[in-house]
Amino acid sequence: LLENLKDILEIEKFEVSMANNANEALTILRTVQPDLVVCDIMMPDMDGYTFYQRFRALGFKEVPFIFLSAKSDLTDIRNGMNLGVDDYLTKPVAAKDLIQAINIRLDRKYEATKSLNETISRFKKGFELATEHEFRTPMSGIVGFLESLKGSINKMDIESANRYVSLIEQSSERLFKMFNKLRIWNEINDSDLLVSQDSNTYNIKENIH
Repeated sequence: LLENLKDILEIEKFEVSMANNANEALTILRTVQPDLVVCDIMMPDMDGYTFYQRFRALGFKEVPFIFLSAKSDLTDIRNGMNLGVDDYLTKPVAAKDLIQAINIRLDRKYEATKSLNETISRFKKGFELATEHEFRTPMSGIVGFLESLKGSINKMDIESANRYVSLIEQSSERLFKMFNKLRIWNEINDSDLLVSQDSNTYNIKENIH
């Protein structure tokens, strides 16, 4: 069954990584970033429920996960869905039903990723516009107040001079806060927050016993 499903999915242009058991799948996950997992429940070394929990614990929080199992009782299906899996298919499964289930989950993932990236892009654009304004305003203030202070320092009383110094300090503090915001934004950018999306090719891990 595992080999047959691999052949079917590759005919459908999916890139398939195949594992004969859960431990082998965990080894593959060290080097493969799956877009979706299809997994059996009854396996010799680790059942599908345990593998699902191990898989999520590795950090694959948003990767669609489908159980494909001979356990077809309503209680078994409910147990699987209660864990949080995205779908539960029972053996024997028609190829078209498996492909449809996979495509539905990948399409939903793609749309969610697209929406997230659009939101981040809008935020980034708005941040850049706001940053440009926020930098220009205090910089203009500092330059303007310094020019006024330099031009009138010899005939300015101490109270007026202190007022200009205070205004320069306020503009400097505002500029310093903007530098801190910019630093935080750069840290977010460096954390690979944007999600990679590819509508043509998906890496699929097969763990079907």
